[in-house]
Amino acid sequence: MDNDVRAAESDDAVAVELTRSGHVRENAAKEIIASFIYKTLPQIDQEALSALWNQMYALVTSDPAFGFLGYADYKGADDTKLIIYRFASLDGLRRWTNDPGHMAVKRRGSEFFEWIRTEISTVTSAHTWLPTRT
Repeated sequence: MDNDVRAAESDDAVAVELTRSGHVRENAAKEIIASFIYKTLPQIDQEALSALWNQMYALVTSDPAFGFLGYADYKGADDTKLIIYRFASLDGLRRWTNDPGHMAVKRRGSEFFEWIRTEISTVTSAHTWLPTRT
């Protein structure tokens, strides 16, 4: 009997496979990761920046053609921040990048950011380790 567990694959979900060793293999190939490493200016209007992030999130989740899958954000010890956006395809990310609403919000970046580094990557493999608990 096969002890592997599999989840159904669909257009908007990542298929997963739980192996006997407790690793989850994820069928995330060709998923696109857009990483933004940035530092905000010393004295910015935090409420305005929060409103800007909320506006960006509302925009990216408003159109399924963008293929937005989710995000995670992190703060470094030196006040740098990292936000990782996941997209289903490069085409979806391109649509998002060229969206007029997104472009309008991006033009306000100089109000908030000292610098931003953008990295776009294609996922070739994804694994999650799940410890065995007894």
